[in-house]
Amino acid sequence: MLTKDLLKYKTKKGAIFPEFIPSEDHEALKIAEDMSKIACEGKTLCLSQIEKKWEDAGCDVSRWYPGFKKLLVDRMQWEEVDDSWMKKRWELIREAQSLRMESLLPDLSSFQEAFADSQMTPFTQLAQHLYKDLPEYRCLVDFELFKGCELIHRYNCAQVQGLLIRAQQLKLEIPRKTSIEDKRALFRMLKFHRLIATIDEGEKSRKDEIVIKIDGPLSVVQNRQKYGTKIANFFPWVLHLDKWQISADIEFVQKKKKFTLEISHRTKIVSHYKRFTSYVPEEISCFFENFKKSAEEWDLLPGEDLLNLGKESYCFPDMIFQHKVSKKKVYFELFHKWHKSALIDRLAVLEDNVNHHLVLGVDRNLASGKQFKNMLGESRWFQENGVLFKDFPSVKALSEVLRQKTPM
Repeated sequence: MLTKDLLKYKTKKGAIFPEFIPSEDHEALKIAEDMSKIACEGKTLCLSQIEKKWEDAGCDVSRWYPGFKKLLVDRMQWEEVDDSWMKKRWELIREAQSLRMESLLPDLSSFQEAFADSQMTPFTQLAQHLYKDLPEYRCLVDFELFKGCELIHRYNCAQVQGLLIRAQQLKLEIPRKTSIEDKRALFRMLKFHRLIATIDEGEKSRKDEIVIKIDGPLSVVQNRQKYGTKIANFFPWVLHLDKWQISADIEFVQKKKKFTLEISHRTKIVSHYKRFTSYVPEEISCFFENFKKSAEEWDLLPGEDLLNLGKESYCFPDMIFQHKVSKKKVYFELFHKWHKSALIDRLAVLEDNVNHHLVLGVDRNLASGKQFKNMLGESRWFQENGVLFKDFPSVKALSEVLRQKTPM
């Protein structure tokens, strides 16, 4: 993440434009590659020594140097120092004090030389060891080499993140035809970062789009900085989408100035987060085949609909059952043993909202726990709309649930 003083942008007529580095900028590519290579070769060196090597290579004359430096240092792993250094420090301080009382030396350099001789260690090495518990004196133990283009993309992404921290509100628009895998991943990250959002699956003028409105940190009463950081950390996940568009109201509180930020997939920024991969478990494929063989009144479809449950809660059902005559849809969502917190949240929302045609399937390994055994047993909603299963629901069990929901 870049600090406020490292953000580079221009403003014009109430709009704000981040200054991106073109991915083909040869000068920026060389500086990025040189700095990353020096950092990778700098293991056992402290930060001040690595900075000296960057300066000797002429990297510091580039206007991109401060931003690249911040991003690289954030990725460095430094050695952990135990409390023995504190004991060693006090021993050296006491010995230095004794030398000063015993000898009258003309200047500081003479004292340093005499102290180094008494310890039989060069003074520069003593100084480094003396303050080794401080961050700037710790040795680098690991650093992942960046390609020049990777660092540039990370820098461009960080420019947007630094502005989004100061957003009043953010509006994200994505095509409704966005793949189910990408939508699942996006909403999973939206929930993971605990962002306050409202979702419109298609405004009257934009039926082909999903509009996600996220409250910015300036609209949150407490923990504004922490909430703004969550929005910034969410942004790289957006970059995985093929098409997207963001508009945000940016406010610099101290300057009392407001600007509009508009950015889309056309900027061609690449995310540094690892992309989710789609995977269809074998048991789901088998269930589809078996259900289609035995079903008479219902069609089985893959879960590609976004279901708005209210209370800022959304889900992507694993399967959708559609009645062949009435076209009524029944949505089915699975919860396995690793979905504990998600199940608690889902039940809390559904208990007060019985209008959704949603069925929950809960793994018996999860349901047998004391907490969920009581929760599911006392839930009126689950008794009417839930089914227990082992490993994966059977066609027979789901057929019985669907029979109860068949239109009269």
